[in-house]
Amino acid sequence: MKRLVLLLAMAFLASTLFGQKAYENKFNFYKKISPVANGVGLKTKKSPEIMQETIEKKFSASVKKAKAKKVNKNIFVFEGVVLPEVSSSTMDYYFKIEEVSKENYLVEMFLSLGNNNFISSSKFPNEMEAAKRFMEKLDSNAELTRMAQMIADQEEKIKDQEKEIDKLTKTQHDLVKSHEKMVEEIKKNEAEQQKVVDKSKTAKETLEAMQEELKKLQAEMKNLR
Repeated sequence: MKRLVLLLAMAFLASTLFGQKAYENKFNFYKKISPVANGVGLKTKKSPEIMQETIEKKFSASVKKAKAKKVNKNIFVFEGVVLPEVSSSTMDYYFKIEEVSKENYLVEMFLSLGNNNFISSSKFPNEMEAAKRFMEKLDSNAELTRMAQMIADQEEKIKDQEKEIDKLTKTQHDLVKSHEKMVEEIKKNEAEQQKVVDKSKTAKETLEAMQEELKKLQAEMKNLR
C-alpha cells in the first residue's frame, strides 16, 4: 500500500512539473448559442468524468450553491456566479470537454458577461490570465481526484481480498476441525477394532482350551471302555 501511495505521489509530482499550459483561442462552441467563442483551452489526459467532477468540486468550494447546468453532451455551465479566483464580476462560466484523440482531451473554458457575450484578453486581460491559471490548477486538482479514485479503488480491492482471506481462513478452520474430528473418529475406530481383536483372541484361546479339554475327556472315556 505504501508503495502504491509513493507511486501515485510521484505521478502527481510529474504531472505538476510537466503539466500542459492553458492558452487562449477561439474554439468551436455550440451553434444554438454561438458557433465559435473565445475561451481558454487546456490539453489533458484526464477523463471527461474526472475533469467535470473536479470542476464541479472547485465551483462548489468557491461559489455558494453553485450548480452545473447541462447545455448539451459536452458542455455544461455555471450561470450568474462570482468566481473569486478569476473575476469579481458575475459571469456565466461554460465548460466544454471533448476527446481530440485516443485518451487525449481538450477542456475549454468560456467566460460570458451574459447574453452570450464571451470575453477575450483584448478587453479583459486580467480575467483571461486568471482563467488560464485557474485551468492549469484545475489540471493538478484533477490529478488529485484521479489519484484519490485510484487509491479508493485499490482500497476496495484490498477489502475484497481481505474478505476472501477471511472466508478461506474460516474454511481452513472448518476443515481443520473436520480433520481433527475425523482423526478422533479413526482413533476410536482403531480402539474398537482392538477391543474386538482382543475379544476374538480371548474367544479363540477359550475355544482352543475347551477343545483340548474335550479331547482329554474323550480319551478318558475311551480308556474306561
